[in-house]
Amino acid sequence: MKMDREIRVHTDGAHRELYRDYKKYLGKDFHELFYLAVCIGFQQDKYCPLEKKSSDDRFWSRTILPDEWATYYAIMLHKANMDYDAIRDDTKTMEAMEAYANGGIIHLIEDVLFGGYLIEKDGVVMFDPQTAEDIPRRVLQCVFQNIAWNE
Repeated sequence: MKMDREIRVHTDGAHRELYRDYKKYLGKDFHELFYLAVCIGFQQDKYCPLEKKSSDDRFWSRTILPDEWATYYAIMLHKANMDYDAIRDDTKTMEAMEAYANGGIIHLIEDVLFGGYLIEKDGVVMFDPQTAEDIPRRVLQCVFQNIAWNE
């Protein structure tokens, strides 16, 4: 575990516009959408590894906040049945989180935002500017609905 390393975090090139639009419409950093996508991908058990040749460098790992790293490590430990060797290599941790983020973005596109929040232009999926201000509410609604509430 060395959170101070310089690791490039990748996303699928097909999601380039969604990341740009997220920053444009919501004024947030790429790592925040990545974190949200990782959490959704993990919660939905959608692990979709990237094809490196078609992925984009999105941001540096130094941008990731300590709380986000803690979540990533917790996910890795959970998947490895608490084997601490699973979190020794941050590059491998980020590769796994890239796969969960990719799965999370796919879930958001296909199951949450499709039909009213996204448009396709020249084969590229992007946020619909007409509904962009409602996207945070819709995403939070999705997250809230998918929480496994214990009674």
